[in-house]
Amino acid sequence: INLSAGGTAAIDPSIAISGDSTITVTWERPTRDGRSFIIQSRTRSAAGAWGPVQALSLPGAQSNDAVVIASPTGEVTAAWERAVEARDEGSVRPTPGLIQARTRPAGSTVWGPIVNLSRRGTHASDPQLAVAPDGTVTAVWEWASDVAGQKKVAQSRTRVAGGGWGPLQVLSARGQDVDDPQVVTAADDRSVVVFKRSYRDGVRVQARTRPAGATAWGKPSWISGTRGEADQPNTTVAPNGAVTVVWKLSSPVRVVHGQDFFLQTSTTR
Repeated sequence: INLSAGGTAAIDPSIAISGDSTITVTWERPTRDGRSFIIQSRTRSAAGAWGPVQALSLPGAQSNDAVVIASPTGEVTAAWERAVEARDEGSVRPTPGLIQARTRPAGSTVWGPIVNLSRRGTHASDPQLAVAPDGTVTAVWEWASDVAGQKKVAQSRTRVAGGGWGPLQVLSARGQDVDDPQVVTAADDRSVVVFKRSYRDGVRVQARTRPAGATAWGKPSWISGTRGEADQPNTTVAPNGAVTVVWKLSSPVRVVHGQDFFLQTSTTR
């Protein structure tokens, strides 16, 4: 089944399935003039019928890195990065990026309004989403105050099921660079965010946990060691709540001849 229309490229799909078996797919596709990308979506009902293609982002600026997630009760949330052009800011100086999101209520085919999760005038990218069994959605992304994006931090916002987005929270310390944020939520509604962060002369993987029912994140903890450079952290959570992280580590001393990288992993209790 072709989900997107022919004629232009459709790339970077994301897929989510809700508790009622409704499937939602998002992707990015060039606009007709070919100057930018927009985010589109399509939904398949529990009965197996695909609905029409829907546009999630507005044309006129680049939108990419779309992700979608669905709650057990059927509420669907999509997020993406959108470049903000100078005319959007009323300034001759363009701003790099903005994290935007839309939510579709359970049982509906209509998406809600676009919400800006990050602040205007800053560089925000790489959004990630997680949903708790009670429908609470957590969004994380990278943010930098400078246009070059050389010193990024991880940021987050949370929305309860059927409600609005809460205040913006900063997850990592300023002054060091952050990349590749990931977030998962366990069956007990406990959330864990993981990202790689520069550390002295290297890069390490760091994590923070938010207990079930809490609004504040716990203190950051280092997962990877001080030697080598960690990269590409990937995170998953088991039904019993154990969180496992795996990452690539550049070897400061070659463990095997000709091998510059190896994989490491860590699991919570």
